[in-house]
Amino acid sequence: MTPINIDRCVCYDTTFAAIDAWARAQSRVVTREDVRKEFGCGGGCKLCQPYIACALRTGQVVFHEIRVEEEID
Repeated sequence: MTPINIDRCVCYDTTFAAIDAWARAQSRVVTREDVRKEFGCGGGCKLCQPYIACALRTGQVVFHEIRVEEEID
């Protein structure tokens, strides 16, 4: 079976690495709402929201498993 690599918001074609780099450059804690305002990500189909939440929390920018809404913190 081929492993999956989830690395971006599909609606806005923005990588989680780009979001993480932007978030780290801010002088404050960045929320998913901040990401939506800056990039649009999380405001379309919303499937990227669990990945964005994890990326902001941990810095992980490539995922190999499907994450679901319940996993958002």
